[in-house]
Amino acid sequence: MLKRLNEVKQVQTGITTRCNSHCRFCFREELLRSKNGHEMLFKDNPYDLPFDIYKRIFLDTKLTDVQFCGNKGDAIFHPEFNKILDYTIDQGVFISLATNGSAFSENWWRELGKRMKGEVTFAIDGIDEDTHAIYRGTSFVKVLKNMMAFIQGGGRARWQFIVFKHNEHQLKEAKEQSKKMGCQQFITVISRFYDDIIQRPSIVKTKRELYREGNSIFDKYPNIKKHIPSKITCQWIKMKRVYMSSRGRIYPCCYIPCNTHDWYTAPRY
Repeated sequence: MLKRLNEVKQVQTGITTRCNSHCRFCFREELLRSKNGHEMLFKDNPYDLPFDIYKRIFLDTKLTDVQFCGNKGDAIFHPEFNKILDYTIDQGVFISLATNGSAFSENWWRELGKRMKGEVTFAIDGIDEDTHAIYRGTSFVKVLKNMMAFIQGGGRARWQFIVFKHNEHQLKEAKEQSKKMGCQQFITVISRFYDDIIQRPSIVKTKRELYREGNSIFDKYPNIKKHIPSKITCQWIKMKRVYMSSRGRIYPCCYIPCNTHDWYTAPRY
């Protein structure tokens, strides 16, 4: 594990619990739907990482990458995001921003494309207003215009498409549209969860189907087990990356904060 600050090269951070989207399987939305009082926490008392706390990640470290990708909010809705972004750009690091892209004006995104060293991943799950809104609940037209403005400014944009039953028929057309717009990459993502409202696409097999296929392969090629690595390598250690939450806490990776609950009861900072 990383034991010294000067070993850390990358930081992924979720600087806020604010978001205007309503992605059904997001950890944030699960908390909002719970009956344990999280509605008060997020809607009336959101966590926003203070700018002064954020700046500390650059002390005693030699960062090369900063990734704004939270598990409980969208960075662009932080009240001081412009200040945080300007400071990060001034540090000369590579910046990655994952967002639903529905905030700010087209001019704001165009200017960001001119001066940002890095890339922005826009979450767009369809090719029309109605389809995109089923899962995201944001304006397809606004997000698309903002992404186009970012590209026109010289920015590197990636289109991320989560595949569900209600949008899988638009996957090919969305990929073609991303190329026409000038996106650097089109990313398809498979959801970990499905329900009666947001259903599993036909192109994604169930866990039982995958399990059966795996067993049939092992039966047909028994020696293949010898080539499966027995040692697990932590990718976060390999990348020398840590995660900083909206409360300023440092975690070994972004997965752990989703399974801890003391973050909403303990004193801030």
